[in-house]
Amino acid sequence: MREQQQSFDLQADIFGDMPVLAPSVEALPEVPTLTAPAIEAAPVAVVPTITERPESAFLSAIMAAGLTPPESIEPDGTMHRFSSNGKRGDKSGWYVLHLDGVPAGVFGCWREGLSQTWSSKPDNALTEAEKQAMRQRVKAAQAARDAAQAQARQQAQATAQARWDVAKPASTDHPYLVAKGVQPHGLRVEGNLLLVPMRDTAGTLHSLQTIGTDLDSKSNKRFLTDGKKKGCFYTLGQPGPVLVICEGFATGASIHEATGLPVVVAFDAGNLLPVAQALRTKHLDTKLILAADNDIKPDEPNTGLTKATEAAQAVAGVLALAVSSQDPSRKMDFNDLHQQEGPDAVARLIDAAAPVESASPELPAYATDFAPLENSDSQDTDSKDSLSSQLVAFVLERTELFHDENRDSFALVHSAQETYRLTGGKFKSWLMAEFYKASGKAARDQSVREALQVLDGLAQHDGEQKAVHIRAASHEGAIYVDLAQPGSSMAAKIEAGRWELVQAPPVRFLRPDTMRPLPTPTVGEVSQLWNFVNVPEDARLLVLAWLLECLRPDSVFPVLELVGEAGSAKSTTQRYLRMLIDPNASNLRSPPKSVEDVFVSAGMNWVVSFENVSHLAAPMQDALCVLATGGGYAKRKHYTDADESVINVTRPVVINGISASITAHDLIDRSICIEPQRLHQRREDGDIQREFEATYPSLVAGLFLLMAQTLKELPSTRLPDGENIRMAGFARLGVAMERALGAPAGEFLRQFHASRQESIARTIDSSPVATALLEWFESRFNASAEMSAKVLLTEVEKFKPLGADAWPKSAKGFGDALRRAAPSLRYIGVEVKSLGKVGGTVKWSVKDCDSGGKLTTPSPECPASPASPATSPKTPVFAENLGKNATTAGHEQDIRTFRTLVDQLSPNAQGGDDEVIEVAF
Repeated sequence: MREQQQSFDLQADIFGDMPVLAPSVEALPEVPTLTAPAIEAAPVAVVPTITERPESAFLSAIMAAGLTPPESIEPDGTMHRFSSNGKRGDKSGWYVLHLDGVPAGVFGCWREGLSQTWSSKPDNALTEAEKQAMRQRVKAAQAARDAAQAQARQQAQATAQARWDVAKPASTDHPYLVAKGVQPHGLRVEGNLLLVPMRDTAGTLHSLQTIGTDLDSKSNKRFLTDGKKKGCFYTLGQPGPVLVICEGFATGASIHEATGLPVVVAFDAGNLLPVAQALRTKHLDTKLILAADNDIKPDEPNTGLTKATEAAQAVAGVLALAVSSQDPSRKMDFNDLHQQEGPDAVARLIDAAAPVESASPELPAYATDFAPLENSDSQDTDSKDSLSSQLVAFVLERTELFHDENRDSFALVHSAQETYRLTGGKFKSWLMAEFYKASGKAARDQSVREALQVLDGLAQHDGEQKAVHIRAASHEGAIYVDLAQPGSSMAAKIEAGRWELVQAPPVRFLRPDTMRPLPTPTVGEVSQLWNFVNVPEDARLLVLAWLLECLRPDSVFPVLELVGEAGSAKSTTQRYLRMLIDPNASNLRSPPKSVEDVFVSAGMNWVVSFENVSHLAAPMQDALCVLATGGGYAKRKHYTDADESVINVTRPVVINGISASITAHDLIDRSICIEPQRLHQRREDGDIQREFEATYPSLVAGLFLLMAQTLKELPSTRLPDGENIRMAGFARLGVAMERALGAPAGEFLRQFHASRQESIARTIDSSPVATALLEWFESRFNASAEMSAKVLLTEVEKFKPLGADAWPKSAKGFGDALRRAAPSLRYIGVEVKSLGKVGGTVKWSVKDCDSGGKLTTPSPECPASPASPATSPKTPVFAENLGKNATTAGHEQDIRTFRTLVDQLSPNAQGGDDEVIEVAF
């Protein structure tokens, strides 16, 4: 874009102190506004002679300003628009001309940011009255121009929104995307046109860029007439600590796909500075990388580099330039580089972005890396290498480098006894700060990156493998809990019968950025906890046992699920429970959107905590199950197909929701479901928080003391004979805790089995196949059956629940559903198992566990429910517990499930009327 005069110039003796608005510079139609200081600096276009017709002289002034003039002039004192570049559809030019009195006018171009005034008489020939009249005309012209611009902008914005709303998501087969080799990344399509939304930092849509299919045409990319562009952009990815700003969409897509970094598309070089300034205002701590197009042309300025450099300097950003390794003198943008040399080349240059001070007037320093070695500046290279080497030596003197079982690199800082991840921001900040304090030198970002690469290699190959823990660890029979207090390595050491605070624990703790400290414990009782959390009295032993289990790092963890209606303080309860173990900047997190989200959260937190979970898909439930029992998640590392990034963890999990979301049997076997009741008297959150903070240290101390007492009881604790519990370790810990608390014997297992039976009921109720199979089996008076999966499907389908959409459509699908439901059905006394292929078909067996319709003695294959012992034939414990808590608010579905289970759990259930258990709802 050519340089244009960007302000009015009416001389001071004409305008004096008249308050006039100043123009704003914009790459698209942007009406300039005026201020008095700006007016004083701009030129006045004056016709050489006053004998020339005013209209012709005014046209000549427009041409002299470098604009294509309109075909004719209307000297009516109102604003007119015209094409200032000779192209059809362009209306960026504008003028106002008066002929009464002294002929005078004003004209400009919104696109070029140009505004000039014109008078038929030299300024020194104007009388005071003429000067005053001219000032009034200019002010009127500005008001008309501003109103016209506002109206045009508003119309363009409405047009953009309307077109965007009806447009369809773009597909990958659009010719432009295919030619550029990139994905659509949220673009929409209108006919053959790609639509790119142009928004400001508030997210407001102002205009659209359209991209057609004629790649060779200069007009393939267009913007809405009158739409705002200055400071507007399009974002790919979610904002993070690093943000890349580039010109075009294809360039941004290539950078985003190659690096995974969020990218902002500014649309052209002239808009880089306004966009960068707008983003810097909103993201003060974000590292901004200006990704410059390399517009190399013989004997012409490198516009892409120049504009990107200006923007980087203005916002304290860094600069990355697209440079071809094959021919550095070739014109290049990052999309060209992506297609010609691949994503690794793009990622390498973005990673090498350097402050603009280190760049030459034409190219950044790193751009010369492709030049022959004999042409390089050896002195600068030696200096850079020397600084990198100094940083490496500095770290080796003050830390111990090592790696963990996942091959992640760490450094233990001797002075603070804190462990940092080498690739993390906390270690980089520590290194730069400590190096400056020791040497008085500010290390360049490039030197720090090179040093970190060397240190990572040393940690991987020369460092020992050591375990790294988050919050809790075990060592030589003792449990260590990191208090994570800033500037201190203090931890609580808990062992059988006692606990204490230690300053230098023998284990390595990592403290992620979002981790928050536990208070220094004081003497106290954990019983005060019930003042802050809403847990039913008959479930409190379960919650206490879960808290203690969270302190055992080498355990298999049960998943705690809080289910209750709105107003039952589920989130408050979950927040305070987590704060006793693993306080965090975000104690409650929104539900995960992917399995990767689950494991990323687990990698950075000891307790994985999600709130307001309404549904968990099967893969998500499997992921939580893996977390609870221990397992890993692997994915491809960025920029390579040869390496994997692995997260291998075991974590406590707590979730809450209005409805139960855990339905998979494997996960139910490892979960505890608590239902807080709705509160009728509420207190203000601020009051509760203040009371909790005051009690916090004593609550933590009480929990540590209870853990120590429980560990003392644990070696002599055994589960009762006949208990066949999948979470045997947790149940044994709960029984030991029960003894430590002096609670009634058997109370913990009673609460445990009640919770499990509710979970089993939920599993069966969530499976239409299990529900239909039970009804079919009861219709046969529990008579055993052996038949093929196909025949059994035909029989059971007659009892298919109404509205059951997820009904299997084949014998194989039916068999898979039976296998998933079999453990829950076996728990209530119905054994379903595959007999394998018999006569060419897969047969299934359905029968009572004892083949007689009664639950008598447990067996490994079909254990009797611990809640329905033979010593209580008429009233199973499960029925008693449900009867206590049942209310008229129960759904019909819940009542049906309850009656089914009562019938199945009753040892004498023969279908006779004298055995029906009546429960008042």
